[in-house]
Amino acid sequence: GDREEELLLMLRSWIRELRYIRNADDLDVDNSSKKRSAKHRQKQQQRRCDAENLTPERISQLNDLTFPWKNNLTQWQTWLDDLMHYRAKNNGDCNVPLKFPEHPPLGNFVNRQRVEYKKWRQGKPSSMTSTKIQDLERIGFVWSVREGGHSSWDERLAELVSYQREHGNTLVPKKYPQNPSLGYWVNEQRFQYQRYINGKSSTMNKKRQERLNYINFKWSVRESPREFSEWIKLLKEYKNQWGNCNVPLKYEQDASLGAFVNNARTQYKKFQSGLPSNMTQEKIDQLEGIGFVWNVREGRTPWSQRFEELKEYKEKHGDCNVPKKWTENPKLATWVTKQLSQYRLYGTCKSCTLTEDKVDKLTELGLLQPVSGETMNNI
Repeated sequence: GDREEELLLMLRSWIRELRYIRNADDLDVDNSSKKRSAKHRQKQQQRRCDAENLTPERISQLNDLTFPWKNNLTQWQTWLDDLMHYRAKNNGDCNVPLKFPEHPPLGNFVNRQRVEYKKWRQGKPSSMTSTKIQDLERIGFVWSVREGGHSSWDERLAELVSYQREHGNTLVPKKYPQNPSLGYWVNEQRFQYQRYINGKSSTMNKKRQERLNYINFKWSVRESPREFSEWIKLLKEYKNQWGNCNVPLKYEQDASLGAFVNNARTQYKKFQSGLPSNMTQEKIDQLEGIGFVWNVREGRTPWSQRFEELKEYKEKHGDCNVPKKWTENPKLATWVTKQLSQYRLYGTCKSCTLTEDKVDKLTELGLLQPVSGETMNNI
């Protein structure tokens, strides 16, 4: 948990401090005959004061434990080590000043990470990686000094839950005066989520996504704040009117419903492929329960059914001349127009959905008239 991780960070900082003191003491012995500048002597005096806590007896005790006096860390790990040491001495704060007198390179390192992170977010070439981001965020690093604080991801989530209880949603404004850091964090989660679902390096992961989904987090502020149950209700109404749930993407009466249906199919495809997705089995069950079709092609009315509808039309009207804008069955009108269009391609080298059997049936019914290849293009 957070407490164990905090103790581990404190232990690592303490180990670093012991290494620092021991090395400083050894440095005094090795360089006793060399001249030193006033600034160097001042640093050595401070180190000797610190070394008073590391007596020969304590050194012997640590040696018995095979204490790792030498630092075998990589360059990146060494920077993290320095930053954790700073954090332990500054009440959990990682905001090292750019001109930090005790360790100027550390201030430059912190500033550089923020610059590289900004480039990374903008998709520009950067030395920042998702692993580095996770390493820094684990020790409470903040990417913007304006963000302030060093709250962990779990603490921010708890703040978001409190916001939800008060406001009934998770739509925290980007500029939220009562808690600016929360607004920044919420916006960051959406950004990281988009990178995650697109297969890019990101601090978002499946566990965090599930925890945010659990509180009904809105992954896009452009989405309508409708609950999933409301979408189901709207789809039922559409089905009662049109007989299916195949809402066109640009549905004039409610464009957002068309967008929802399209997005549901996209997310379902990702879910089936094991990719990051906001689709869940519970949502799938609800959608399938009202006859939702995941593949539009699979959901199309069979050719044979449309043919039977055309036969009924002929029995009632005496011919197959279905008006293009026939309000009683607009889909039959569209289907008839398509058959005539496909017949123009029949027998040519171009792709055509009509088979010889279908042509024979339509010709026998009277929709198509046998023509020679010479007049085919004039149909």
